[in-house]
Amino acid sequence: MSRLKQALKAGFKHLVFEDNYDTGTGDHYSFRQICDQFYIRGGGHSCFKESDEARIRSRRKKLWEKAVDIDELCGPGEAWWGVRGHMRDDFNHSNKAITYAEHFQNSRYVESVLDVYWELPPVAGPSLTHQTRYDPARTPNPVIEDGRYGLFQRVGLSRLETSVFNGYTQMVYLQVSEPENLVDS
Repeated sequence: MSRLKQALKAGFKHLVFEDNYDTGTGDHYSFRQICDQFYIRGGGHSCFKESDEARIRSRRKKLWEKAVDIDELCGPGEAWWGVRGHMRDDFNHSNKAITYAEHFQNSRYVESVLDVYWELPPVAGPSLTHQTRYDPARTPNPVIEDGRYGLFQRVGLSRLETSVFNGYTQMVYLQVSEPENLVDS
């Protein structure tokens, strides 16, 4: 939230962040976390340990380093927003508990200034890049999907060290505009 408010105050309209962490992960309260709401298709989470989501997350945790299971996703009182009900900021130097109502209000504020929200896809699928850091079920489809090794090779990506593909898998582009009645908080 602080980065968005700073960018608006400085007059920026186009923003790119490479750390748009999924809910339950990361060192700050990302736009993806803020926009993770029940009223948005695919948003919100169940902390019920016998749910389909819990079973799926448990399986995916075994495959992907950054995947989170229900125990990691949910904090006290079934708080799943942010990171276990906390709003992390300043690269995890600030870690403040927030209520679901505050989380909801944060999303309403972001919606009021957001014109475009686009999660950039990873460059290539995990079988091509040999990475296990991000959970592909929680990201857009990669530019070059798994099984397209010929294309991966033709564009020269096979010549790169596989470690370069571990970063920049959770990027987001935002186009923002200041609302007419912006209250500085």
